[in-house]
This record gives sequence, structure tokens and C-alpha cells, in this order.
Amino acid sequence: MPVAEGNRQATGVIDAFLRWDAAWYLEIARNGYSYTPDERSPVVFLPVYPLLTHLCSLGLLPLKYGGLIASNVCLLIGGLLLWRLVRIDSDDRTASGAIRFLFFGPVSFFFSIVYSEGAFLCFAAAALYGARTRRWWLAGLAGYAAALTRSVGLLLVIPLVIEFWQQERHRFSLRSFRSWIALACAGLPGAGTLTYMLYMAILFGDPLVYRKAEIHWGRVLSPFWELFTLQNTTTLPLFYVVWFYSALGVGVILTSLGIGFKLRPSYLAMCGAYLLLYTSTSLLEAMPRYLSIVIPLYFVLGKLIAWKPSLEVPLTVLSCCLLTFSTVMFTTGYWFT
Repeated sequence: MPVAEGNRQATGVIDAFLRWDAAWYLEIARNGYSYTPDERSPVVFLPVYPLLTHLCSLGLLPLKYGGLIASNVCLLIGGLLLWRLVRIDSDDRTASGAIRFLFFGPVSFFFSIVYSEGAFLCFAAAALYGARTRRWWLAGLAGYAAALTRSVGLLLVIPLVIEFWQQERHRFSLRSFRSWIALACAGLPGAGTLTYMLYMAILFGDPLVYRKAEIHWGRVLSPFWELFTLQNTTTLPLFYVVWFYSALGVGVILTSLGIGFKLRPSYLAMCGAYLLLYTSTSLLEAMPRYLSIVIPLYFVLGKLIAWKPSLEVPLTVLSCCLLTFSTVMFTTGYWFT
């Protein structure tokens, strides 16, 4: 396996995790956005997490500590919300399993380092929890923040609108201002994306500049079947092919199990939407990390070990072993996104 640009000399335990995207987030928190055509630019990284990093540093701490504080606070809040979300429909055993795999998943260290996964998890969990408990203001504001944390936050519109339809269709009134406000809240992730586009237009004169910049990161939408072309299977070392395809396979299996477990339509739609998006970029890169923020997959894992208790120990041990392995690989500089 090749060691790439992430393998710089680390001066301490914390610095060992400041690789790859972490440097971009810290740069945005420190200096704001810049854009250079025909080069990789930080505009592909959305502003909420760098803002949280800056706020948590309190103007006193180094930004890297602000980022760590932001990520771990968000992870704790997200874990609590996930627990409460699972408990709405399931028992303590299922909720405990979901939380276990959240904290000890194969790449769960991303939630705790200077990456936006922890913040996105928190906002996405809050959005789903708000929708499930008919707190549409919470669902909308959290979805709005999620869409300004990662571009894929826009897809939260799908589960929120489905939940709105399931829970409010018999209560909805064309004459009720409250009904229209609730519907608008369900669509607020879309407003988050529009806000970032407006921000890009103000800064650089082009609302889609961040989309244009993604080309230089290899992120181009394409038919999902192109993910399985020879380009991916022959240009990458065998280890990466196995690692990334295995993560995708696990995501598909868990989504299929979710159908069998009769997961809520909104959760299944969320899994399907994210799987389709992640397989429509023609890139295998970062598949385990991308799938780690698809919250309903943790519901399925919780339900799986509640249904088959004999799987609890082997799956937990396997997950912890993979977490240890991936953490070591990442901190030693391997391309292990």
C-alpha cells in the first residue's frame, strides 16, 4: 500500500490525526475561503464546521484544539440523540447496539478528529429526531445546519419530507399557517444549500464555484455503474479495492436488512439516497467514511444484534479490530480515507 501526501512527520498524538482534510478545515477556520481556478480549493468544504472550530478555540486555544472540542462535543450530543431516536421505535438493547457501533465502528475515529463527520452526525441526528417527535423547528434548523456542514446534507430533505407526509398529512390544512411553517421546516436543508451558493456568489461572483472546484478533487457525478469499471479495480492497490468495495457491500447489505426489519420509509429512503449518491461519483475513495454518517445504518446494526444476540460479540470484536487497524493506518500516513 502506498504512503501518500498524508504521511508527514507527526510531532505528537494529536498531530498524527491532523492529516488530509483536517488541514483544509483549519485553513478555512484561520483564513477563510479562497478560490483558484484549475487547482484544489477549500470552497468544497462547507463553513459550519470551520466556524465551530473557530468558536471552540475561544480565540485563545490553537485551532486544532478548537476543532477537537467541536468534533467531540458534537459526537456526544449526536450519540445521545441517536439513542433517543432509536428508543422511539425500539428497546434498550437495540439502542445500545446502535450506540456501540457508532462509537466503535471501523472508522469511527473520524467523528473525534478535525473532520466534519462529528458535526454532521449531530445535526443529522437532531433533524431526524425533530421530525420523529414533530418538532419541525428543530428538524428544519438542524437540517439547515447539516446542509451547511457537508454538501450531502441537502439529501436530508428526503427523509424529512417523507416524515412530514407520514405524520402531518391528516393534520395538514391549507388554511393553517402552522401547517405551512412545518412544511417549510422540512425543506430547510435545501435552504442551507442555497445559502452557501449565495455566499459563494458574494465572495467569488459564482454561486456554483464550489461545484466547479469539486472537479479538481475528482468528484464528478456519473452513472452509478461506472463505479465498477476497470479503472477503479485496476488503478488502485488491491487492499484499497477490497476495503472500499467491502464498505459499499456492507452498506447495501444493511440497507437490505433494514427492509426486512421494516425500518421506517424515511430511514430506508435516506439509506438509498446516500448509497446512490456515493456510487454516482465514479470514485471509491472514502466510502467507509462517507457511509459512517448514514444514521439509519446504525439502527439496522442495533436491530440485528437484538434479533440475533449470538452476533453481538463477534461483530463487536470485528468492528473494534477494524477500528484499531484503520486508526493505525491513518495516523501513520497511509491514504486511508
